[in-house]
Amino acid sequence: MTTLGKILVFFVLLFSLAVGAPVIVDYTARTHWAEAYRDLEKNYAASEASNKAYQAENQKLAVANEGQLKDLAAQLRKVQAELKGAQDANTQLRADLDTEKRRNQRQEAVATSAQEETKLRQSDVEKVRETLKAETDRNVKLVEDNTKLRDRAVAAEIQFKSVEERNIRLEAQLRDANRELARLGSSGGGGSRPSRSMPSEQVEGEVRATDPSGLVTISIGSDAGVTRGNTLYVFRLRPTPRYLGEIRILEATPHQAVGQPVGRMVSPPQVGDRVASRIVGG
Repeated sequence: MTTLGKILVFFVLLFSLAVGAPVIVDYTARTHWAEAYRDLEKNYAASEASNKAYQAENQKLAVANEGQLKDLAAQLRKVQAELKGAQDANTQLRADLDTEKRRNQRQEAVATSAQEETKLRQSDVEKVRETLKAETDRNVKLVEDNTKLRDRAVAAEIQFKSVEERNIRLEAQLRDANRELARLGSSGGGGSRPSRSMPSEQVEGEVRATDPSGLVTISIGSDAGVTRGNTLYVFRLRPTPRYLGEIRILEATPHQAVGQPVGRMVSPPQVGDRVASRIVGG
């Protein structure tokens, strides 16, 4: 092939490329546009279906909202009615409160007057209490003095009865001694009557227990100076002071002793009776 032929072939090839390239591009563009159009139709159909669904949903929501609006309107009317009732009740309560305030003011005035009256009465009560206390103190003093006088009278009566009883016994002993002396003088014999033994110091106690056999347990013993053979007087203070007689101690321990009556007693000893070595006036 000649050079010219080669050049011509090269120009023909270039011309073919120049003419074919736009055709290919146009075909490709047209193919892409068809696919895009189909996609667009699909999207439009989907949008249309979605739009219809949205419209149906909006209709439902509109119906529901309309019902809710009606309910809310009914509730609003109800709340307004309740509010009006509450306002009326509040107005009545305010009126009642004003009435109660006026009543409280009157009651406070009465209470203030009553407090003043109470203060006056308390002052009177304090004066009466002071007078009563003074009278009570005087009565207590009188009772104490009366008790002392009664104790003295009881002691004096006991002493009197003990002396009287002792005189009676001494008279009886004197008669017995005279008869004994007369008997001894006629028989030429001699003898002596045992003497009464008293504790060395003044002692006083009470009867703690008695025995059917006549034995008496007393509340004082050897620690107080009471010994076996001692003689103690027995007397009773209540209900009437009485001298009962004498007991002779048979046994003595540090804190108690046991004795038996000497001769015939005015009355059997009882628990609580008093025993003493002497009976003196207060």
